[in-house]
Amino acid sequence: MPWACRFSRQAGRRFPGRFFGDRCSPISTSALLVADLTGTDFYNNLKHMVKSAAVPFVLTCAVYFALGPLIPASGEAGDMAASLASAFAVGPVVLLPPVIVFALALMRVDILVVIGAGIASSISLCLVYQDMAAADVVRTAILGYVTSLPQVRALSGGGLVSMLDTVQIVCITSAYAGIFKETPLLAGIDRVVRRMSRRLSPYGGYAGDVCVYGDYFLQPDAGDHAGAPAAQRS
Repeated sequence: MPWACRFSRQAGRRFPGRFFGDRCSPISTSALLVADLTGTDFYNNLKHMVKSAAVPFVLTCAVYFALGPLIPASGEAGDMAASLASAFAVGPVVLLPPVIVFALALMRVDILVVIGAGIASSISLCLVYQDMAAADVVRTAILGYVTSLPQVRALSGGGLVSMLDTVQIVCITSAYAGIFKETPLLAGIDRVVRRMSRRLSPYGGYAGDVCVYGDYFLQPDAGDHAGAPAAQRS
């Protein structure tokens, strides 16, 4: 298979998970941060994101179902299942953490409680079902998962240490937020964005924000921009 085709398929699998899965997850820290910055309800935001993503999701599934029979099977799925079974204890019980998370989310339980329940159930599975030592669980939580088995080496990573760069970015942008809010440095840009929002739609304001700040997630003054009142009303 040509390299460009392989790259397109890999990108097609990863980018939807990056934006759709991360932003719409009931344990999404990105969505939690956005809700906190804009003063909006976390679960209402998730509901609107799922609604706006429903049509693209259905269309994407239709395209995959249509193209699937046209692409020769390579046996990757079977190989991956066998590799996972060789490295982990696999069974229905491993679905317990996501089941708990989604059940609590449907009941609109406080998001921090949802995250805590997911972590607690996952740790319990590691200790009891995966037969990991407590020290290994702590080390994995801090440094990330590391394995010497080549068939599951792609799963290596994660851990609190890997999040330090993101934490630094959030701290820096939060510090800038106070500066921009209390000074007129961005007053001219803010007026332009508000006019775009009034003339186009709240999404026009979001588009202007992205053009200025690069990523809505990192907007230093997201709570004061024109899109926030519309999100609060919805």
